[in-house]
Amino acid sequence: MKFYCISGDEQDVSYGLFKAAIEARDDIELVRIDPWDFDPSNPPQLERGDMLYRITTGKPASAIEQLMYREGVATLRNTEGMGDSYCVYPYPHLVFGKVGVPSPKMTAFVPKNREYLEKSVEWLGGFPVALKVPGGSHGVGVMKVDSMSSLLSVGDFVRSKRAHPILQQFINVTRSARLIVLGDKVIDSIEYAAPEGDFRSNVGDEPNVTGKVFSEEIQQTAVKATQSLGLEFAGVDILIDENDNHYVTEANFPCFFARCQKCTGNDIAGAMVDYLVAKAKRLSV
Repeated sequence: MKFYCISGDEQDVSYGLFKAAIEARDDIELVRIDPWDFDPSNPPQLERGDMLYRITTGKPASAIEQLMYREGVATLRNTEGMGDSYCVYPYPHLVFGKVGVPSPKMTAFVPKNREYLEKSVEWLGGFPVALKVPGGSHGVGVMKVDSMSSLLSVGDFVRSKRAHPILQQFINVTRSARLIVLGDKVIDSIEYAAPEGDFRSNVGDEPNVTGKVFSEEIQQTAVKATQSLGLEFAGVDILIDENDNHYVTEANFPCFFARCQKCTGNDIAGAMVDYLVAKAKRLSV
């Protein structure tokens, strides 16, 4: 039984957790695939019952994952689609809204037409609004905009960089959460605290986090958000406001689960391996 892990050197932390989990189990061979040192003319030939997980994000690694996937290979998806969740569903709020997952109001893009832009801001609840460039992490690409004059200039600048920003209802966040979903349950979760003077809680390479178990309602929301995107595993980001209302902003796949594991001590990597082993055995029959 082989566990193929697509991971470059920059993901040594997450890869190390998988390595330790697999070494603690019998009869699993870990095969590391470096996306930056890969021969696309001679990809590994996976067999039914093998396992595949990609740590590295981005289009090259995603393409390698698609190239390696075969029917009968166990992945952490409940569909056959491959890719980063933000590439497959760059606007997940459109999916969340259809299935009843609470999420902030968002536009699919920032209109250049001023009349439509003003109507969009009004629909979002007025200023301030959040302008987001999809694909960033740790708060990068999220901007708080307080006026139409600022929105016009920032929107023009972002579009000049060939980015595709969206507008989001501004949530007065008191705390935010990252919940790790595996299958039909939350297996770990942490709470983020925003640094003084910053409206973003998940910001920087070393954000302030603590382990926390959230309400059953929030946990079920995280599971529903994950499953709505065809995933069996995700890091779900949730904002919580001053009235304890909660809003899903993203369901990330892959995600940096190592932060949760190192904070709480829960063996997330081991749980992922066990889940894939069980799925691989079902597929190999």
